[in-house]
Amino acid sequence: MGIISFLTAVYIAASSSVFAPSEHFVVNTDADAIVRIMYINDAFHENFSNFNEGPEKRHFLRKYQVDERSYNADIITELTGPKFIEVSLRDVWSLLSLQPKGGAGELSNFTDNIFYVRDGKDKLWSLLVKWEVSGWYIGAFSPDSGTKIEKGSFVFIRRN
Repeated sequence: MGIISFLTAVYIAASSSVFAPSEHFVVNTDADAIVRIMYINDAFHENFSNFNEGPEKRHFLRKYQVDERSYNADIITELTGPKFIEVSLRDVWSLLSLQPKGGAGELSNFTDNIFYVRDGKDKLWSLLVKWEVSGWYIGAFSPDSGTKIEKGSFVFIRRN
């Protein structure tokens, strides 16, 4: 048995438009917010605000559950390496937009949701998405930071 277990595949629809993270990932907990976001850390702002993502074909994300508290590097290794695990910020936004105020869906409201995303400078980041009292917490961290991912957390990868 490994440190993670496959749970399901999550469908992501195609998009023909350019995706601008700075227009979507905005702190806003008002009742009319498209997605309630209560906090975005500085590393996310510094590394994901100044680039856009192009159109994407429809695809699936693979959803895993962490079975034992583990380092990002160990999870990445078990998932066969960094080039096979990356998702786009559009993928993250697609899931957030299905749960704009938390609630039931593919993202956990109680544990961490982890995504591995590359920035405009080709650096891989571990993106942590977690529901807090009034909105989503979004933080970007280096996968080499030494932080462990808690047991029960979900990890989403894009592997076609």
